Amino acid sequence: MRRAETYDALAQLEQLLEEYARCGARDPPKLPALAGRIWALLHDAELHHDLDLQEAEQPSLDDFGALVEHVDG
Repeated sequence: MRRAETYDALAQLEQLLEEYARCGARDPPKLPALAGRIWALLHDAELHHDLDLQEAEQPSLDDFGALVEHVDG
């Protein structure tokens, strides 16, 4: 048996979430751009339905950390 890996949009999302976590401590000015990319990917891949995200607009950067935790979970 082999470990199943993520692919396509999920792999890209996983990479962006990891980058968001790293930038939070090392390079906070990059967070708004990463938040926008994560938000766009969630909607482009229709993952916002699976995650029960009803907001039409991207949450503020102050609230985005909670969203990242929800998505990562």
